[in-house]
Amino acid sequence: MKVIGVLAIFILAGCAATKSNQQEASQSIDPTPVLETVTTELPNGQVTLTVLVSQSDAVIRVMNIKPKYKQGMALKKGEYDIEVTKPKHMTYRKWITLTENTTLNIELENNLKKL
Repeated sequence: MKVIGVLAIFILAGCAATKSNQQEASQSIDPTPVLETVTTELPNGQVTLTVLVSQSDAVIRVMNIKPKYKQGMALKKGEYDIEVTKPKHMTYRKWITLTENTTLNIELENNLKKL
């Protein structure tokens, strides 16, 4: 009987150690990836404007500023008149208000009538 009691103590002690080791292993390995967000602040409270157009040869203009439009250009927060043109396509023109970094996705409609 004493042998069984001693044997039971060793088995229980081994189980406790195994459970403790499993807890330590699960605490040291985190399967969830950690994503870091980096916010880039532009000087003077500026934001970026990116206009993506389905037709690569379309002309993009911001009508109420002097500099030519460039992808990801920095602008002051405010209202802007955006125009996108391409021959044989409907012109896109719209006023937008920029309060944060903005990406516009535009698909110009074909202007040709179907026969």
